[in-house]
Amino acid sequence: MNGTVTKAAYAGRILMVGFGSIGQGTLPLLLRHIDITPQRIAIVTGDENGQGVAAEYGVPFTIKSLTRENYREELGPRLARGDFLVNCSNDVATVALIELCQEKGAMYIDTCIEPWAGGYIDSSIAPNRRSNYALRESALELNKKFPPGKGPTAILTHGANPGLVSHLVKQALLDISRDLGKPVKAPATRAAWAELSRNLGVKVIHVAERDTQVSNPRKVPGEFVNTWSVEGFVGEGSQPSELGWGSHEKHFP
Repeated sequence: MNGTVTKAAYAGRILMVGFGSIGQGTLPLLLRHIDITPQRIAIVTGDENGQGVAAEYGVPFTIKSLTRENYREELGPRLARGDFLVNCSNDVATVALIELCQEKGAMYIDTCIEPWAGGYIDSSIAPNRRSNYALRESALELNKKFPPGKGPTAILTHGANPGLVSHLVKQALLDISRDLGKPVKAPATRAAWAELSRNLGVKVIHVAERDTQVSNPRKVPGEFVNTWSVEGFVGEGSQPSELGWGSHEKHFP
């Protein structure tokens, strides 16, 4: 791999759940920047998509759809204290995976909070319980069972936006401070980052997304083309609409 720069040494194993576009793009980065062998990485995914990429890098690849009934049996033996689960899947419940990782002592990261397959459209569940708000609340409930600071780290919804943009914003604040002749060390707490923003006169941070992908053949007038995860697009598009006002944490029914 050209441009290999090792950023960190890591003695544990990495388990990737799901291996669509995000997973296939993440695997080379893991091998490029982490001191880990392909044999200490494993992939469990629901279809053959990306099997060639895994073979190219010599990473074990297992095709197995995960469900409520089998996820512990399939993933449990692949996780131990100090390991890392990288969740790039659709239709696999985030909360279930985090619980398993906490019990095993394994770290966890994902790009969004997901329910089990069909969770977005299950009419037996009230619409407000199928919303993104409800999914976030179910994840926050885990703090009661697994108090922060007393177990392995779990990082949720760490995709591009939200996720990567948080790091970019922090670096931008440090750059602004430096360019104004007031260099500071990177704050260590949320309150300290907020104080730095206030001291710099920053009042609003707006992150805009612009899709610059161009396909071949090109899109014709009047044609709609989805440029990200098809499964994710259909799933989120099937969720109930959410409208909020004021502090939604207080007023959401």
